[in-house]
Amino acid sequence: MTCLLFHFVTTLFYNLKCEIINKVILIEQKQAYKVDLTKIGGNGDFPCPRSGNVISPEETSEESYCILEPKVNGYRLEEVVISCNICESHIHLTGFSLLEKLSIE
Repeated sequence: MTCLLFHFVTTLFYNLKCEIINKVILIEQKQAYKVDLTKIGGNGDFPCPRSGNVISPEETSEESYCILEPKVNGYRLEEVVISCNICESHIHLTGFSLLEKLSIE
């Protein structure tokens, strides 16, 4: 009886350990990139650095990307973190301070 219980507990812990390791590996596989909007020409479209998926500020349906987190300092937008819907990479968009200066002028 104790051998059976020991085997059950050992198997249970092994399976939990494997499940946790697999989740950590999946989390670590997501890539993070930084895109400076002041260095993008044209109308603001840019390809995802990993998948090449075109990300456009004109697209509002969130088919190609989704907004994860806007980062604000006071009333000023400093960064927006988005996720590519193709490869799930996190893309940190920066360069909003220049856009703010342009809108004031």
